[in-house]
Amino acid sequence: MNVYDFDETIYYHDSTADFVMYLWIHRPKTLLNLPRLILYGILYGLHIVPKQTFKDNMYHMFVYVDDLEEVSWQFVRSHMHLIKPFYKKQQKEIADMEDFIARNKARIATTNMAKSRQKKLDKMDIIELSKEKPKPTFGFDYSRAPGKYVFE
Repeated sequence: MNVYDFDETIYYHDSTADFVMYLWIHRPKTLLNLPRLILYGILYGLHIVPKQTFKDNMYHMFVYVDDLEEVSWQFVRSHMHLIKPFYKKQQKEIADMEDFIARNKARIATTNMAKSRQKKLDKMDIIELSKEKPKPTFGFDYSRAPGKYVFE
């Protein structure tokens, strides 16, 4: 699983609030959306508008960012220190489980525990923090040559 969207399970703060503040600092033009954000924040707090309406108006600031994808990656790189401790913890947990499985799968007394940990490891969503943005590649192979007629 590649992580591109942060939630509180791997990021120790409110990532949305951090990203909004990051935009305000690094792209001051997004501050033009602040009155709208305050208005809809109050309306949401008073239960006049639903949460989705508030979010839609909050994210309206993105129209002021020309290079949103690049800014997102800059945010990720600058806040990586808040992600890595969890990632390292998960990697240690995986290594410990693999070690336990290797040591105990041959013993009759502990083979069931090893199988149980193997199942847990197989079901685990492993977080992979990519250092570079993945570049998609496409390749199309024909299973057979197309016929003369598509429809008859």
